[in-house]
Amino acid sequence: MRRYLGAFIVLGIFGVLLAFVLLTQGNNNAATSSVVSATPTVSQAEKDLQILNLPATETINQLDIKTITGTTTLKLENNVWKQVAPSTVELDSAVITDTLNQVKSLKGSTLVPADKAGDLKTFGLDNPSLTVALATAGSGTKTLQFGSVNPATKNYYVKLAEDARVWTVNSFFVDTINGWLTKPPTPAPTIAPAGNPLTPLPSVTPSPTGGTPTVAPVPTTAPPTTEAPTTAATPTK
Repeated sequence: MRRYLGAFIVLGIFGVLLAFVLLTQGNNNAATSSVVSATPTVSQAEKDLQILNLPATETINQLDIKTITGTTTLKLENNVWKQVAPSTVELDSAVITDTLNQVKSLKGSTLVPADKAGDLKTFGLDNPSLTVALATAGSGTKTLQFGSVNPATKNYYVKLAEDARVWTVNSFFVDTINGWLTKPPTPAPTIAPAGNPLTPLPSVTPSPTGGTPTVAPVPTTAPPTTEAPTTAATPTK
């Protein structure tokens, strides 16, 4: 029996270590589960307010802005935004890109369900005052139609062309687009440095003896001399 005592001790230690490992693993799994369950969930009401949800990596390469006065087209060419219609204008690409990055995840303030948005005239959407078509590289074209202003909230009614629902949105986007139509955001002009002509210095003539050099005087123009008229001698009779 004593011969196996050492083996029993080793097995006992092994069992204790195994129990410790299993207990530790269980605690880690419980901690991981608690972290996963702590992830906030988005309610359906919040999801319903999402008007656009384009990927952050999605590129918007053209904007067609239609109002009652006509259509203005902005186009991305070689990573530079330009207005190509009705006239050609170089644009400030940083301003355009920053605004469009916000539009990719455009969210409404309130939602009017499709079953209550049948009469588009109520929202000024039977004849939208502003339509913005965003052409993307991978998600097709998304067209936003803007109607009248809600008198209580000062927000605009808006809908997607392919969606029966209506939302209200902050006036920021509409005001920005209308501002582009009246005064396109153009790059800041590059100001060239002003010229600074220098007055020529008088020439310096080195002294032959190695002393202090002499400064040659600036030549001056002597005034012309005026000669007195010569009186002819009176002949002698």
